[in-house]
Amino acid sequence: MTGLGSVTPIGADAPSTWRAAVAGESGIDFIRSFDASEFPVRVAAEVKDFDPTQVASPKAARRLDRNVLLSLGAAQEAVADAGLGGAYLSIVGAGTFTPFMTQGQGFMAIVIAMLARGKPLWVVAGSFLFGNGRSAMRTANPGASTLPNSATNPG
Repeated sequence: MTGLGSVTPIGADAPSTWRAAVAGESGIDFIRSFDASEFPVRVAAEVKDFDPTQVASPKAARRLDRNVLLSLGAAQEAVADAGLGGAYLSIVGAGTFTPFMTQGQGFMAIVIAMLARGKPLWVVAGSFLFGNGRSAMRTANPGASTLPNSATNPG
């Protein structure tokens, strides 16, 4: 698949992101997605004006991590840009996600499913390789901590 898709702090799609980047625009602004008044830093590069119901059902949008929804938005744009028509991901529509199931790793599941092109053995192989890589990384660096889900999904 060759297609462009992006959902960024400077643009909701690839063309607007490119225009803003060329114009030198910054996506950094005051944090609006949660009350940051208790933190020493009150600015960030947040994605604004993103409607998760454009990429998932309202129920799934409430359950999925924000980073997964942003990834779905970019993936759907890339699929459309590649000229694959209605070949959108149906993982969300199938209702197979549960809250916090992905722990921020949902994008890898989407990538593996897309690359496997519906072949179950390739999905298993890709998942196995990714899982073993994550396990090896954690074994090699046991003291590393991961961010809690609430840090990346304040809503």
